[in-house]
Amino acid sequence: MDTLSVPTESSESAKAYAILGRALALASSFEADCRLVAFALGLKEPNPISGNIEAFSTFLEKVVTAQLIKNHDRIISKFNLSEKYKDLLSDARNARNYIAHEAGEEIETKLRDQEEWAAWCQILRERLLEIASGKQIVAILITRVVKSTMPSASSVSAYPAHIVQWVFSEHEQT
Repeated sequence: MDTLSVPTESSESAKAYAILGRALALASSFEADCRLVAFALGLKEPNPISGNIEAFSTFLEKVVTAQLIKNHDRIISKFNLSEKYKDLLSDARNARNYIAHEAGEEIETKLRDQEEWAAWCQILRERLLEIASGKQIVAILITRVVKSTMPSASSVSAYPAHIVQWVFSEHEQT
């Protein structure tokens, strides 16, 4: 793509950019939620997700050792979450970075080849599921920080599928 080119306007590119825009909205929401938890934990790095890996590691360690996770075994079983929540948060961070920095590269080239487009959509779905897992964990942490009502187990478990459906709605032929 020419450095100063304007994306082509077609129904296919409009769909692709709509999908990417919704994915970016979810990635930004995850980042904002993590900033809220970081603030509640008193971390110096205000943005542990897009910051350096050391800041993110500090964020994870604070989450693990904070009173927020005092009853983590009960929370993990109630919401059917993996005990590897540190890994899930790390995967969500990487997925956020992929969507924010890489997913839009050469999107129009991928649109020209049906197999490449299908592969791009599959990768994006996987990254969205990783972010959704991270958002599940962070949402539970936020409810503990603000001492609000925990979300229902059914809403937590349904969240990833709802997110993927929302991002790809109206574009299911992909």
